[in-house]
Amino acid sequence: ELCNAIIKEGIEIELGCETRADRLDDGLLDLMYKAGFRVIKLGIESASLEVLRKSKRLPIELEHQEKIVRYCDKIGMRVVGFYVLGLENDTEETIKATLKYSKKLNTDFANFTICTPIPGTEFYEIIKDRIKTDNYDLFDNFHVTFEHPNLSEKGIMEYQEKALVGYYLRPKYFYKYFTKTIFK
Repeated sequence: ELCNAIIKEGIEIELGCETRADRLDDGLLDLMYKAGFRVIKLGIESASLEVLRKSKRLPIELEHQEKIVRYCDKIGMRVVGFYVLGLENDTEETIKATLKYSKKLNTDFANFTICTPIPGTEFYEIIKDRIKTDNYDLFDNFHVTFEHPNLSEKGIMEYQEKALVGYYLRPKYFYKYFTKTIFK
């Protein structure tokens, strides 16, 4: 309805939104693009559907996410992928799979945050006896704030650094970035 109203009124605007890939299909993306949407931010979180299920998150089939990202590339809509490292059931293997998957998707931008139990959420209540700080300034998705059952704080922080460096400093990313921004 929003897209149709923007189009009907002839409003020339560039927009972005955050959503889930399972809420999108080619037809809706075409309509969104026509209405001025140029950026879609997708909560991918993990390549492990099992980790997502165990974390009480709603997993999205990887093939559908891949299809949506490819279609956005095709129509010229930028995609930001959001990934969460250190989900409660993550292991070194699942984090490595997520980092590999992020490179496979090769979105225009990728954000790698650290799982953070936000006070007032169900997740916080579930693990509150494993929270290791009462400094709420650290509950920012960039600090490890709870004792992880499978990973060390140092390990999670190193994976976040590897994720950022490994994602942005690779030829496939440079090529995509420069062909979309510099050599349009």
